[in-house]
Amino acid sequence: MKNEKDFSTYRANIISITNFGAIDHLESILHSINLTSPLIIIDSQVQHITRGTLITAPLILDITKEQNTILQEIETHIKKTTIDCIIIISAQEGLDMVKLAMYEFFRDHQESSLPLIVIPTSYTTYTLSDALCLYQRKEKNMVRYQDIRLQPKMIIIDERAVNNGSARDKALAVVAIIGGFIDILHHTAFGSYEYFLAIEGLSLCKTYGYQAAHSPHDSESRHQILCASHLLSLITLELGNGILTTMVQSLHKVSGVNPSLLMKILLNVMIEVETKGNMETFQHAASYIEESSIEDFMYTSTTQILEPIHPPIENRLYDILDEETSFRQISLQHLKDASTLTFGQTNISIHPSIIDEQDLIRYFESAFWGYSLPKECI
Repeated sequence: MKNEKDFSTYRANIISITNFGAIDHLESILHSINLTSPLIIIDSQVQHITRGTLITAPLILDITKEQNTILQEIETHIKKTTIDCIIIISAQEGLDMVKLAMYEFFRDHQESSLPLIVIPTSYTTYTLSDALCLYQRKEKNMVRYQDIRLQPKMIIIDERAVNNGSARDKALAVVAIIGGFIDILHHTAFGSYEYFLAIEGLSLCKTYGYQAAHSPHDSESRHQILCASHLLSLITLELGNGILTTMVQSLHKVSGVNPSLLMKILLNVMIEVETKGNMETFQHAASYIEESSIEDFMYTSTTQILEPIHPPIENRLYDILDEETSFRQISLQHLKDASTLTFGQTNISIHPSIIDEQDLIRYFESAFWGYSLPKECI
């Protein structure tokens, strides 16, 4: 199983295994941590990749079903099957469903605990490493659940698990990873351990981002962007979200819009605010990835990644329409609600003497209407 592309790490109480073909070795991986009876849950869109390789017959997760039906299926298997861990092979929506089912189970069985092992099938899963799950109700409002028992015991990165989704989704995911690293660097000390992980992640995005988005059979690029995404999740677990990521998550919570799309639009507005807040770190980061500035890198790389996408991806929040109704998905009231949510977060560094809630509203409105921020707002 070992080759020159492997690495295994243990950080933030999570075992990380990055390996081509790791799915084929699940049994030995589980034995290494004294687990033998997993409940394997796999997204129906990627079940073909594991045919004949899994230890037990998996529970197929069809995320097109009604959410309560999915939750009941998962809870039934947790309660009625003798298991000592849960393995989820899915993108974000499936991961949230499994975490929510576990949350409900733990709430009824306070003394219970089931280790969670995650094998992501997309480049970005924004609650990959933490103890959170986000649940979207029919009314499109998001509910946030948290329990330390939801934090994965192990994350396995295997590019074979990546779902061959649309180029649009993959391109936006890569851009969201770039935005996430820029946001992390905004509140990361130069020379810290997290700083070096972040600039390594940015370097991977620069080298492999375009190919990962547009070359579905380029295993090396897919693998490296999965690694970058995982690095981002581990750093975020250590340092918490920055202002940009919190803005994205808050607006996603009140509107239900794809967070990768929100990151793409808000990143263009916030890039100068971010870099001004930690100039030394960003200057050194730009030098490391051989760019004149992080701003230039961001504009060049995201333009290159998104340019082949047709129809073109929206540049303003105002232009995001519901596919079924053609109504705008984001209103000015959403911006006010998201500003309040963002400013109310206790795990990010926002001091009223530097950025107040009105500043956040101005940032959101700039992204909504598509104009540049006045210099006095930066």
